[in-house]
Amino acid sequence: MSNAHRIIKFIAIAVLMIAIVFTTMWLLTLADSPSSYRRFSRKDPSYHKTIAEECERLFQNAMENPNDTSKLNPENPDLPKILRELHSYAIEIGKDLKIGDRTVSFVRLNLRSSTGAYSVIWEPCIDTGAEWQLAAYQEGQQRILWRVKELRRPGVRTSGSGSEKENH
Repeated sequence: MSNAHRIIKFIAIAVLMIAIVFTTMWLLTLADSPSSYRRFSRKDPSYHKTIAEECERLFQNAMENPNDTSKLNPENPDLPKILRELHSYAIEIGKDLKIGDRTVSFVRLNLRSSTGAYSVIWEPCIDTGAEWQLAAYQEGQQRILWRVKELRRPGVRTSGSGSEKENH
């Protein structure tokens, strides 16, 4: 093989390796984009607590609405800034909905990222019903981000110890 062929082969391999490195870096950036499930789940507990508190405010406001469900415009300037910054494509509030033999209530924020859609839900814990939790769900994955043992709501029965805890 001549020197020219060796140089061309070396350059082709080098270009291919560089392309592989940049493609890998690009894919890793997409997987951890600001709106990704993974990045949202890894935020500081105080951030998740604030999200939970704002979802609770939305739920409290919805208690005054006679409908069982409410859909909010995620771009509404009246929404708290921290919720608008999530860039959700839908926000839904459900109150005392009958699903089978259960009654459920929730605030659900549906989000898109480059790696797929996921939901952030403020809801009663399934096991106790007394605690409320902020959880992120994506394709079979669930991560509990924040829990509150007792909420003081006028006209809503809850029980618990009244303390908050982080649950990671």
